[in-house]
Amino acid sequence: MNNLLSRDRGWRTFKRPGVDAFLEHLAKFYEIVVYSDQLSMYVDPVLERLDQKGCIRYRLSRAATKYVNGKHYRVFSFSVSVVIYFGILLNCYYIWLT
Repeated sequence: MNNLLSRDRGWRTFKRPGVDAFLEHLAKFYEIVVYSDQLSMYVDPVLERLDQKGCIRYRLSRAATKYVNGKHYRVFSFSVSVVIYFGILLNCYYIWLT
Protein backbone atom coordinates (compact mmCIF):
# COMPACT_ATOMS: atom_id res chain seq x y z
CA MET A 1 0.00 0.00 0.00
CA ASN A 2 1.16 3.51 -0.70
CA ASN A 3 -0.12 6.60 1.11
CA LEU A 4 -0.44 10.09 -0.31
CA LEU A 5 -1.36 13.24 1.61
CA SER A 6 -2.71 16.26 -0.21
CA ARG A 7 -4.27 19.41 1.21
CA ASP A 8 -7.42 19.21 -0.86
CA ARG A 9 -8.13 15.45 -0.51
CA GLY A 10 -6.43 14.39 2.75
CA TRP A 11 -4.92 10.90 3.03
CA ARG A 12 -5.34 8.56 0.07
CA THR A 13 -4.14 4.96 0.01
CA PHE A 14 -3.17 3.08 -3.15
CA LYS A 15 -2.31 -0.54 -3.86
CA ARG A 16 1.13 -1.29 -5.20
CA PRO A 17 1.19 -3.08 -8.57
CA GLY A 18 1.30 -6.86 -8.19
CA VAL A 19 0.15 -6.97 -4.57
CA ASP A 20 -2.93 -9.06 -5.44
CA ALA A 21 -0.86 -11.75 -7.18
CA PHE A 22 1.69 -11.65 -4.35
CA LEU A 23 -0.96 -12.25 -1.66
CA GLU A 24 -2.64 -14.99 -3.68
CA HIS A 25 0.67 -16.79 -4.18
CA LEU A 26 1.66 -16.57 -0.50
CA ALA A 27 -1.80 -17.71 0.63
CA LYS A 28 -1.22 -21.03 -1.16
CA PHE A 29 1.65 -21.84 1.22
CA TYR A 30 1.17 -19.75 4.37
CA GLU A 31 -1.43 -18.37 6.73
CA ILE A 32 -1.15 -14.63 6.28
CA VAL A 33 -1.61 -12.64 9.48
CA VAL A 34 -1.62 -8.84 9.50
CA TYR A 35 -0.85 -6.99 12.73
CA SER A 36 -1.22 -3.24 12.95
CA ASP A 37 -0.45 -0.79 15.72
CA GLN A 38 -3.61 1.15 14.81
CA LEU A 39 -7.17 0.62 15.98
CA SER A 40 -9.26 -1.76 13.89
CA MET A 41 -11.63 1.05 12.86
CA TYR A 42 -8.74 2.49 10.83
CA VAL A 43 -7.12 -0.76 9.71
CA ASP A 44 -10.17 -2.70 8.53
CA PRO A 45 -11.16 -0.36 5.66
CA VAL A 46 -7.61 -0.44 4.28
CA LEU A 47 -7.42 -4.23 4.52
CA GLU A 48 -10.83 -4.58 2.85
CA ARG A 49 -9.45 -2.73 -0.16
CA LEU A 50 -6.11 -4.54 -0.04
CA ASP A 51 -7.44 -8.08 0.31
CA GLN A 52 -10.65 -8.41 -1.67
CA LYS A 53 -10.11 -12.14 -2.30
CA GLY A 54 -9.70 -13.11 1.37
CA CYS A 55 -6.05 -14.13 1.29
CA ILE A 56 -5.30 -12.65 4.71
CA ARG A 57 -6.37 -15.21 7.29
CA TYR A 58 -6.24 -13.04 10.42
CA ARG A 59 -6.48 -9.28 10.79
CA LEU A 60 -5.22 -8.17 14.17
CA SER A 61 -4.99 -4.66 15.51
CA ARG A 62 -3.79 -3.04 18.73
CA ALA A 63 -6.52 -4.85 20.68
CA ALA A 64 -4.70 -8.15 19.96
CA THR A 65 -1.58 -7.07 21.85
CA LYS A 66 -0.60 -7.68 25.43
CA TYR A 67 0.23 -4.49 27.38
CA VAL A 68 2.89 -5.07 30.06
CA ASN A 69 4.97 -2.44 31.89
CA GLY A 70 4.20 0.30 29.38
CA LYS A 71 4.97 -1.77 26.29
CA HIS A 72 2.73 -3.46 23.72
CA TYR A 73 3.62 -7.08 22.91
CA ARG A 74 2.43 -8.91 19.83
CA VAL A 75 1.32 -12.31 21.07
CA PHE A 76 2.23 -15.32 18.94
CA SER A 77 0.42 -18.41 20.23
CA PHE A 78 1.56 -20.54 17.32
CA SER A 79 4.88 -21.99 16.22
CA VAL A 80 7.22 -19.11 15.50
CA SER A 81 9.54 -21.40 13.57
CA VAL A 82 7.36 -20.70 10.55
CA VAL A 83 6.86 -16.96 11.04
CA ILE A 84 8.25 -14.30 8.75
CA TYR A 85 7.85 -11.00 10.57
CA PHE A 86 7.80 -7.68 8.73
CA GLY A 87 7.73 -4.49 10.73
CA ILE A 88 8.39 -0.84 10.18
CA LEU A 89 9.27 0.40 13.66
CA LEU A 90 11.32 -2.17 15.54
CA ASN A 91 11.07 -0.48 18.93
CA CYS A 92 7.33 0.15 18.71
CA TYR A 93 6.15 -3.36 19.53
CA TYR A 94 7.75 -6.39 21.10
CA ILE A 95 7.07 -10.07 20.50
CA TRP A 96 5.60 -12.17 23.31
CA LEU A 97 6.11 -15.88 22.75
CA THR A 98 3.69 -18.23 24.51
